[in-house]
Amino acid sequence: MEELKPIRQTETELDFNTDDVSKLIETLKSGRLTDLPNVDELKQSYYVENHDVFNRSKRPDKPRKKKNKRDQPREQINPVTGQKETVNVPVEEIVDDGVTLVNRLGFSEQKKIVNQAVAFSAGNPVELTANPNGEQEKKLYDLLVDTFEDNKIDSFNRKICRSIFAFKEAAECWYHVPNGEGGWKLRVMRFAPELGDKLYPYFDGYNDMVAFSREFTAKDKDKKDVTYLTTYTSDYIHYFKQDGSKWDKIGYDAVAVGKIQVVYGFQEKAEYEDVNPLIARREKLRSNFGDTTDYHASPKVIADGSVTDFTEKEEAGGIIRTQNGAKVSLLTWDQAPEAIKLEDELLLEDTNRLTDTADLSFNNLKSLGSGISGETLRRLLTAPILKVYEKKEFLDEYMQRRVNLVKAYLGVIYPELKEASKTLRIKAEIKPLQLEDYDEYIDRLKKENGGKPIKSQAQTIRDYIMSKGGSEEDVQKVLGELKEESASNFIEETYQV
Repeated sequence: MEELKPIRQTETELDFNTDDVSKLIETLKSGRLTDLPNVDELKQSYYVENHDVFNRSKRPDKPRKKKNKRDQPREQINPVTGQKETVNVPVEEIVDDGVTLVNRLGFSEQKKIVNQAVAFSAGNPVELTANPNGEQEKKLYDLLVDTFEDNKIDSFNRKICRSIFAFKEAAECWYHVPNGEGGWKLRVMRFAPELGDKLYPYFDGYNDMVAFSREFTAKDKDKKDVTYLTTYTSDYIHYFKQDGSKWDKIGYDAVAVGKIQVVYGFQEKAEYEDVNPLIARREKLRSNFGDTTDYHASPKVIADGSVTDFTEKEEAGGIIRTQNGAKVSLLTWDQAPEAIKLEDELLLEDTNRLTDTADLSFNNLKSLGSGISGETLRRLLTAPILKVYEKKEFLDEYMQRRVNLVKAYLGVIYPELKEASKTLRIKAEIKPLQLEDYDEYIDRLKKENGGKPIKSQAQTIRDYIMSKGGSEEDVQKVLGELKEESASNFIEETYQV
């Protein structure tokens, strides 16, 4: 059989020794598979205070007019004297009288959609599955778990998911710092568009990320904004600084781990992009409805005939005086706004349906009755759970890359674990958040066990004490007390007269 040869890959065109640094930066920025997120547009949608309903140029207040009477001088001929004279003639004109503030009702549906997606995707810790073989692999696995705990990785996962779901992409960079004991420990940093970062992953012809660049702005020693760009490869970290319209290379560091120290994730659209028009329509509908309600809140008086006296506006139970048989009635708003209510409900329903967001409002849960079963909850949460399984396509890959990177990094920090870092296999997997009816769960296990208890009393006590941080000594003490109490009860029942 002919010997296999490596497939020739596409040229990456990355020459970090070039004198034309600006051209290199241009090349690094051209390697994205997607366009940069439009952060300004995304922030306008994500943060409710930026919605159009609060924009006075797009939803202006209503100008108010009033009638104004004044005397206007006019020349006329005096019919008696025949001479010209100036007299004041009363005239009426319409003048500006300020503005009437319109209602501005915004709904943070975009944030609610993202929050629920984050809760279901990162509400549970990432499940790590491994079968360490030998002491070295077990030690490496324990170090990896400790590293994740030290970096509060569960909370960090939620931040990463929030950045991806709300602003389409995020990345994390792992680096080492002194641990204060003469060794090193790992730390992680988040890169995200909403933090002011511009992310430039560079992919080769096989969609493998061969470089990653982060552009950001920081203050220099003179408190001036300076733009920097840091590029990570598997061999070096390159540092660049923008000087006017050109770029300069200001240094580099060698990479000992042999991998790009960055994990990158993205999705094509933010969670809420497709329903922005529905949310904007609902905000306009409810704001206009508020204006209409304000207009009809105080009924108008219709007078048929001559009214001689009104009560003051603030006076309750007053009397309106009329003459010559005049009649007074109130103009009220008899038509219920059913069409507006229906459209509002449909807009909210469509928003939730198109984003696979569960309606967990009090009114919706109340409509399910007082005894909500676990099966009912599972059906209610089917859509957001299925959405997580769709996101596993890139989230599982993201988490797996993190595990592989940290595992290799620990093999460098601890040389005795270098070989174990190559042989240990750890699988990382996202587990969707699911609400479980515990009573139903126990009943199901008992049914599968032929109706018999699934755990002994001793095991139940042991599990509870251990979950509270107790020891085996505490367990034996409680079991001994129960045994003595049981014997005492037996004696009392046996010899009771």
